[in-house]
Amino acid sequence: MLGDPRLEQAHALSALAVAAARFFSEPSQAQAGVVREHAEACRAKAGAVRSGASRDDREEMLTVSRHLSEAAVQVGKAVEECQLFQVPAGRRLSGAFEPLCEAAQALERSFRALTRGGGQGCVDLVLDAKRHCQQASRLASEAVKQALEMPNTVDSIKFKETFVRFSRSADEIHQAADLIGELAAVKND
Repeated sequence: MLGDPRLEQAHALSALAVAAARFFSEPSQAQAGVVREHAEACRAKAGAVRSGASRDDREEMLTVSRHLSEAAVQVGKAVEECQLFQVPAGRRLSGAFEPLCEAAQALERSFRALTRGGGQGCVDLVLDAKRHCQQASRLASEAVKQALEMPNTVDSIKFKETFVRFSRSADEIHQAADLIGELAAVKND
């Protein structure tokens, strides 16, 4: 059912999250380029959502789309800054990013369920996405605290800013999941 711009944007965010997870595991110029392409694709899908939203849920879908676009921006900037400022990637970053990747994938599945009529399956997937977002935010907050305790101030700032981007992205995905849950509840009534 790709063809629905809402689902395409959710899929693009999910693909972006997977690409970013690969980057944070094993950073490379090539992988950063893949992340950039996926981030641009996710933001580009927002235009299609604007033109394709039905009157019934237009406002909600545009808001969800904005949250997905902003999540993509934050993930893209985290990768860009990590590369630019030579933040050493590896287990510390990939471990903190993993729940965010799972949240984006659960959000895509919830969108797919919503486009198929909603139901309890959609609500369960929304809750799964929100749970992963909360886990990502918690890990990012813990990592920020650890970064602030680093003896090297420059490294501390580099890590802190990367984890702040993770947290912002998790917040955006969480807000999108809230709206998808509301839309699913309306469809279930």
